[in-house]
This record gives sequence, structure tokens and C-alpha cells, in this order.
Amino acid sequence: IGQMTQLDISMVLADGCPLRIDDAKLRRQLRVHRLGSLLNSPFSGTEPRCGSSGWNASEWRATVEHVQAAAADEGLPPLIYGIDSVHGASYCRGATLLPQQLGLAASFDESLAAASGW
Repeated sequence: IGQMTQLDISMVLADGCPLRIDDAKLRRQLRVHRLGSLLNSPFSGTEPRCGSSGWNASEWRATVEHVQAAAADEGLPPLIYGIDSVHGASYCRGATLLPQQLGLAASFDESLAAASGW
């Protein structure tokens, strides 16, 4: 039932900078735990890591493709990658951030919600 196993991405990151997936750590976790998903972002803390506050869309795509290719090599189905994006793509450098939907609704200000793009 390894597919029910979800690990935080920090468990497969290489030590030091730049932030990247450590292929040996990833493949060990895939083999031993038969992962079903990875969660979160290496940038989910309050301070920038390795001088950055996030990967851009191309860097995220390369990371997820790396994880998916490793899973396929280990004979696993594609992994689910989960990231907290309630407020927009806050872990993706250069992405648009939007106000939280619940906060806009609580304002009872339809024009504010419309101006925010909701």
C-alpha cells in the first residue's frame, strides 16, 4: 500500500544550494516506500532558501518531470504532487497572487471580488 505514502519534498532534496532533487534520495524513497505522492515546496518557510523565494514555472516543471521519470523507472504509476496554492501560485516565482476567496466573500464587497478577478 505504498501508494498511500506521501512525503514532504524536503526528504528528497539535495544538501546545500542550489535547491534540487537528490536523485539517490528520491529513488531510495521510491523503492523502499513505493511513494504515491510528494507534498509542498522547499520554499514553504518564512525565509528565502539559497537566495530564492521560489522556482519559476520552468524549474517546477523540470522538478516534477524528474520525479515522474524516476517513478516510471521504478515501475510506479505517476505520483501526485501537492502544493498549497490557496492564495495563488505563491511558491512559483513570477506567478500572480490573488486574495483568498473566503476573505473576499467575508467582505461582502462584490466590486472588490470582481476587481480581484473572482
